[in-house]
Amino acid sequence: METTIKIAAIQHRSEPGAFKDNLESARALIKQAAEKKAQLVILPELFSIGYSPNESIFSMGEKITGPTISWLKEQSRQHKLFLGGGVPLFENGHLYNRFYLCDPNGELCGYAQKENGEAYCFKRGEGVYVINTSLGRLGVSICGDSHYSYVVETLQNLDIDILIMPHAWPTMESGSQDEWEFTEIISEMLKVPVIFVNGVGKMQKMQGIFGKLMTPEKFALRGRSCMFDAKGKRIGNLDNDPGILVREVALGKSSNNKPTVPNYAGWTHPGSNLVRKLIIPVDVWLGKRVYERNRLKCR
Repeated sequence: METTIKIAAIQHRSEPGAFKDNLESARALIKQAAEKKAQLVILPELFSIGYSPNESIFSMGEKITGPTISWLKEQSRQHKLFLGGGVPLFENGHLYNRFYLCDPNGELCGYAQKENGEAYCFKRGEGVYVINTSLGRLGVSICGDSHYSYVVETLQNLDIDILIMPHAWPTMESGSQDEWEFTEIISEMLKVPVIFVNGVGKMQKMQGIFGKLMTPEKFALRGRSCMFDAKGKRIGNLDNDPGILVREVALGKSSNNKPTVPNYAGWTHPGSNLVRKLIIPVDVWLGKRVYERNRLKCR
């Protein structure tokens, strides 16, 4: 029997380092989503601390008992809904980029973990992509993971009922990659509903080689959240301002076909081969070395 639920994507303005203000603004949007009878509410990557891709994020990392997860539990329990959002989480001496999901009783359902996190900031190489819930199997690919062909191929084989893509995706004002087109590609590959939810607002200076290219003066989080159904049809979208997108979504696959995933130097969409084959590997290598030094300071 087909399961249809009402989902809210919260396009949240997350200012870097403004923890209390970020939670208050998110609280107001969750309340609006609850008033619209949303059953599953999704917040972006790192929503409570803003996009801070540098050493400052180590001072904002939390433990499992930390304030963001406690807040997610409280909000999900108060509004009787499933609620998920991105959290920088310390565990076993490492900092991870995770997405935690709570159920309507305020209990944790589980988490997803970004495999290709910012190398200067997070532990890499340990992706977690599925959260099992009473609604079904929720696939979750956090920001950059969604853009890698091998991750989409992995998701094709995980028998998911829906894909959630929480992003903190900084782009230029005249970006070359359309967020709606990108999400449509993922939907067509997986044959399940896809929810793309991106933040809005500033980014802090990024470390490393990319920090010299992606400067806060030119790049920002520009939203454009959207939803696609299992047949690849866009059923709703937002532009660049904070807000909520609420739609009825039928969970499950529209087909068992597994189309060949596009592969442009390992990515699902076209881009610079020089960047992908040389600059990114070098930047990741350097980032891992810096990350090890920084994370040992936090022990």
